[in-house]
Amino acid sequence: MIPLIFLATILPAIVSFSIFFIKEKKRQTIVALISVLVSYFIILTLFVTKGKIKEFLFYYSEKLTLYSIPVIDYIDGISFLMITATAVLYIAIIIYSYSEIKERYISYTILILLLYTSLIGIFVTETLPIFYIYWEFMLIPSTLLILWWGGEKRYRSSIKFFLFTHASSLLMLIAIAILVSHGIVLISQLHSYKNPDILYIMSLFTIALLTKQGIFPLHTWLPDAHSEAPTPISAILSGIIIETGGYTFYRIVLSQNIPQLLYITTFLALLSAFYGGILALKENNVKRIAAYSSISHAGYIILGLSLGGLGSIYALIGGLFHLLSHAVSKGLFFLVSGTVSHLFKTKDIRKMGLLMKNTRFTSFFGLISSLSLAGVPILACFPGEFMIIVGGVQSKYLEISLAFVFVLIISAAYALRFWLKIFWHPTDIMIKSLPEETDCYRVIGMFILAVAIITIGILFTIIIDYLLIPFL
Repeated sequence: MIPLIFLATILPAIVSFSIFFIKEKKRQTIVALISVLVSYFIILTLFVTKGKIKEFLFYYSEKLTLYSIPVIDYIDGISFLMITATAVLYIAIIIYSYSEIKERYISYTILILLLYTSLIGIFVTETLPIFYIYWEFMLIPSTLLILWWGGEKRYRSSIKFFLFTHASSLLMLIAIAILVSHGIVLISQLHSYKNPDILYIMSLFTIALLTKQGIFPLHTWLPDAHSEAPTPISAILSGIIIETGGYTFYRIVLSQNIPQLLYITTFLALLSAFYGGILALKENNVKRIAAYSSISHAGYIILGLSLGGLGSIYALIGGLFHLLSHAVSKGLFFLVSGTVSHLFKTKDIRKMGLLMKNTRFTSFFGLISSLSLAGVPILACFPGEFMIIVGGVQSKYLEISLAFVFVLIISAAYALRFWLKIFWHPTDIMIKSLPEETDCYRVIGMFILAVAIITIGILFTIIIDYLLIPFL
């Protein structure tokens, strides 16, 4: 019998190939939605009924390797949180894509479902070699999605994205090979690994993960990939794909107590948060504003996790919580960015303005995402950011908390500039007629994420008490 976690992981990939035989676009969309919902419902049922669970799948090989490698899938509150964020964002972008994607829709739908399987695999697998397979496979559909449906510079952006992330992944492969050669094949075994080469191994992991997370100075692939990708894929890139770096950083790097490494990641995270925020504040390309904002918020996550590794439980919870809140907030921010670019037929915010007059729904969703990224209470990003500040004070790094507060001010500045320039202020040039509201599919996609942002902001204590604290 196939273990249920594995079945839920591969289900969207299996279903994706049936889309070849479905001719109507609406039915293709419905099948994609159902596959994601059924996959999530299986995992939700397992988690609710059993809580923290592991399922043994099979041995990778007993005869051809030095060690028998058990393949184990695993769900706890933190992986369930990431799976939930992925499912919510996917439901939104599948509906949004119905209007956004005009060409080769069958191929597009198949690729996003294959990407979904690889993402869920990363969040549930316990076996390091299998984790690497999911990690590398994630590159294939994401690169093709940028290459085939991206903007004018899609060729350069997709190749740059692939080379940067693949090259860094090879460093991870070296680290995994060393661990497997010492008999460490499961992520849960890492805490017991005490060899002198652990700093070297974790440094390799850290470089790979910070590259995927888009942390300065390993971020240079990110602005091009995010701004040139089709809008729904930009939302997935920023909302989930880069966050696989932060999630794995928590699972693997924080399994060891290596303060000298965490001091470096703390510094780079804070620098990344500053750097991304300043560039977002100066940028006029609407999608690059969102891309630079991703660099900044990626820094928030690594900052919280690094301080958590240095002993602050508040910062650790804040960093993990921000994985969820950033996924839905930045996902909506990108959908709004893509929508206004579509309405105005330009990405330059200097050529936009007064959009609130005709597009009440899009204006409201833009305001929700902007205020959340700005750290306004009762919205998704505030609890994580507040706990990171408290964590810095708790671990006696007051200067880090003060610097982070300044970063939050920059974040509020570019988020409000984004909204005011597009929806409120008169444009710098004369527009003959303001665009009308976008179609219902884009509105529904944005509505789902707006509801998620408000829900997370209100119910954050329940999320922390039941999905984070019990599993730390």
